[in-house]
Amino acid sequence: MRDVDLVVSVAHRGQVDPEASASTVEMRIALARETSQILKLANVKFKGNHAIIDGYYGEYSLHMGSGGVQRLPGGALTILPVHAQYRGRLFLPFADDDPRTAEIIAKVLLLARDEEIMDPMILDQLGAPIGKRKVVQHDEPVPQRPQSKKRSESSDGAPSSGASSGDLAAAEASSGKRYFTFQDESSNKFWEVELSGVSVTTRWGRIGADGQSKTKEFSNAEKAKTEYDKLVKEKVGKGYVES
Repeated sequence: MRDVDLVVSVAHRGQVDPEASASTVEMRIALARETSQILKLANVKFKGNHAIIDGYYGEYSLHMGSGGVQRLPGGALTILPVHAQYRGRLFLPFADDDPRTAEIIAKVLLLARDEEIMDPMILDQLGAPIGKRKVVQHDEPVPQRPQSKKRSESSDGAPSSGASSGDLAAAEASSGKRYFTFQDESSNKFWEVELSGVSVTTRWGRIGADGQSKTKEFSNAEKAKTEYDKLVKEKVGKGYVES
């Protein structure tokens, strides 16, 4: 029995799950690949029995058998699942009875969108600077104003557009698309931002890939411009260089 315990211990330390067969690992890779394609996660690749994930804070290797996570080029990450009684958020009964598959798929999604992680313990392991951690904001839907049947007229009798001078000035301010890169020994990333009216679109990922994109809309053009300038300032502060 001591020999058996030793074999199992060494297997776990080598990120080998003795209970996960080759077919189980292949099934998990297939599930993760299809899920990534559905969610348009271009930063998830698969190499052997590992998922290689190019995240916002770094690059990660997730073993599809054991669920162990390494931050490349080295360093283990401890990401523990919640207790089984709370596992209702992601459960794959069609895959297998073992919640390990759901756990691994959840880790793929978590690390692929690591810029949305809010747990400070995980962020500490990722090495995310406290002052530069990204806070995800969810703007409320912009209420639609009822349009008046009659357009207002200016003092000289000419019809006016109804847009404030501040909105027009912000809309005419510097907009368009800006492209930044960040390259060092372990990173080769790009970040792009575009201001268009009341919306701000960002795109990021590994240089040469399509990456991910996200668009946020604001109640007016001035708020959109403020967010645009803030995002650019944050990236420059992190060492990104405009090209």
